[in-house]
Amino acid sequence: MNERNYDSVDGSGPARLEYDVAKILAGRPLERPITDDEAESLAGWIGRVWQVASVSIPAFLAQYGSQLKPDTRERLAAISAAAALQGRLSRQVAAEVARAFADRGIELVALKGTANGFVGYDDPTCRTGADLDFGVREDELEDAKAVLRSIGFWPGAYDPETQTFAPTNFESRAKEELDHYALGFWLKIIDLGQIDPQVAEGFRRAGDLLPFASEVDGNSVRTPILVDIHHAIGSGISIDDILDRPVPRDWNGTRFLLPPAEWMAFHALFKLYWEGAQSNRKGFQYLSDFARIALALDEEEIDAFASLVEGHNLRRGAAYVLRRMPGVLGEAMPESFRYLLDQWQTLRPGETPRSSNDIGDFWPHMFGRL
Repeated sequence: MNERNYDSVDGSGPARLEYDVAKILAGRPLERPITDDEAESLAGWIGRVWQVASVSIPAFLAQYGSQLKPDTRERLAAISAAAALQGRLSRQVAAEVARAFADRGIELVALKGTANGFVGYDDPTCRTGADLDFGVREDELEDAKAVLRSIGFWPGAYDPETQTFAPTNFESRAKEELDHYALGFWLKIIDLGQIDPQVAEGFRRAGDLLPFASEVDGNSVRTPILVDIHHAIGSGISIDDILDRPVPRDWNGTRFLLPPAEWMAFHALFKLYWEGAQSNRKGFQYLSDFARIALALDEEEIDAFASLVEGHNLRRGAAYVLRRMPGVLGEAMPESFRYLLDQWQTLRPGETPRSSNDIGDFWPHMFGRL
């Protein structure tokens, strides 16, 4: 792993502001004063991460709000308020989906941000996103379609030009579902009616942050809620093991099934590395998730996480992520992760970057430097 001169892995040097962004998203203290210009720069990054805006922005404003320009404070407050409402609404819909599948006797496990909100966040509503992610066994996908239809979801396709959804073309949909191991873009449109002007402004500003914009007319908002039903995480990564030993968690009277903690850590790392390394300025929500989940794991769960990484040949990707964690988590980083980093950061005899799924460092891509 060749390190650019710009980079550091301990949070120091010219890349310090990037680590400050990561710390704030992960709920970690900065432990240093910042200038007004740095506060504005941090606000620009933090305001882009809608998925955790309802928790990261209030904490940032409480500490550094006085150093921001008034319009920056107003913009962040509006985005945070809208994300909070979206988070509550998404969890209510997630609960509706969970109950509908339970009533049909189909095991449904929450995945990605829908599951990660239960770990490391004060409340699951603090972690929202563009969609809700669940998993079922592959032979239950047809039944899953019927359940979604029964509670008002329909398969749609998004037109970015008109920023609206329309019924899907089933041929293109089949390819999309094959590529993503999921029934994707099942949606319903929620009419929020007239809402608080600040919250409506947040939805309006969030239009550039999300792949699917809400319809905002004055203070009236209609927002899409999408559901993806996965049968795998990726090529060769089935979710059957998750469904064989789900972890139940109750929220507001609804029973959710979650992956075991090591699977949540593995999936967050997988998404952070692959999404971060293959696209610019993406993956921040999974950085927040992984950092928070990592601190919640016990030694047995870290061992199980390591086995998943080894078993799915993601050692190199994990090393790129773990080498950044000292600069994000500081002394709180579990010693076991430091040991794993030592084991994974060099190629083994006979390995090549290609054979070890090494597609390079995700960090410069995530911050738009490549």
